[in-house]
Amino acid sequence: MLFSIPLVIVLRFIDYRFWLRVAPYLYGISLILLISTLILSPSIKGAKRWIYIGDFSFQPSELAKLALILELARFIGYKKSRWKEFFILIMSLGLTVIPSGLIAMQPDLGTGVVFIFIFVVIIFISGISLKYILGLAGLGIISIPIAWNFLLRDYQKERILTFIDPSKDPLGAGYHIIQSKLAIGAGELFGYGFLNGPQNRLKFIPEQHTDFIFSLIGEEFGFIGALVVIILFMVLFLTGLSIAFKSESIGGTIIGIGIISMLCIHVFVNIGMTVGLLPVTGISLPFISYGRSGLLTNMIAIGILSSLRRGEV
Repeated sequence: MLFSIPLVIVLRFIDYRFWLRVAPYLYGISLILLISTLILSPSIKGAKRWIYIGDFSFQPSELAKLALILELARFIGYKKSRWKEFFILIMSLGLTVIPSGLIAMQPDLGTGVVFIFIFVVIIFISGISLKYILGLAGLGIISIPIAWNFLLRDYQKERILTFIDPSKDPLGAGYHIIQSKLAIGAGELFGYGFLNGPQNRLKFIPEQHTDFIFSLIGEEFGFIGALVVIILFMVLFLTGLSIAFKSESIGGTIIGIGIISMLCIHVFVNIGMTVGLLPVTGISLPFISYGRSGLLTNMIAIGILSSLRRGEV
C-alpha cells in the first residue's frame, strides 16, 4: 500500500466541494457493494464481509463509512436552510440506518455501531435542536432491551457478558481479553523490545496483527510506547478538528468532523477492548492494524480532510 501516501498528496489538491457533488453516487455504490457482499461473498467464520476479485479482497463497509460522511455533509449542508430540523434529522437517520443495518446483517455489529456514532456526532455539530437529539437518545435507550432480545446474536451477547466478567470463560470467550491485559501489563514501563514480547512470540495474543495490535505495542514498547501512540492520535485529532472548524461552509465542517469522529471511535474502541474497558469487537486501530481496505479508506479520508484548507478562502 505504498501508493497510499502519494494518494493523500493528490487528494490534497482536489477541492472538497467535488466530493460533495459526487457524494450521492459514492453512497449509492457503497450500498450496492454492501448488498452484493451479503449475496455473493463467501462465508468466513460465519461472516460475509469481503468481496473477492481474484487475489484481491475488499471490505465494502470501510468505503461505506466515508460515503456516509460525505452524503450527510452534502444533505445537511443543502437542506439546512430549506427543511425543518425534524425532517433533516429523520432523513439523516434513514441514510445512516440503511448501511448500518446491512453491515449488522453480515454480521458486523461493531462496525454498524461506528455508523451510529458518526451520525450522532454529525447531527450534534450541525446545529439540530437539542430537544430532537435528546428525544432520539431516549428512543435509543428504550430500544436496548429490544436489541438484546431480538437483534443480538448469541456470540455477541457472550462477548458483552464476558466483558463484565472475563473469568467466566477464561479459555473461551474471555481468552482474548485476559491475554491482551496480561501482555500490556507485562510490558511495564519500557516493554520487552521489538519482537521480544513472550506473548507475541508464543502466539498467545489473538489477532495480534489486526484487532489486538495495541496489546503487542504495550508488551514490546511498554507504557511509554503505548503513550506515544495515543499522543500521536491526539495530535491528529486536534489538527483535524482545527481544520474542520476553520471551514467556512457547513458541508466542509461536517466532512472534517465526520472523518475525525470515524477515526476517533476506532481508536477509542480498539484500545478500550484491548485493556478490558470495552467488549471485544472487530474494530481495528487506524493506520496501525493490518488491513488494506481500512488503510486505504483512512488515507483517502486524510487526503479529503487536508483538502478542506483549500476551501477556506
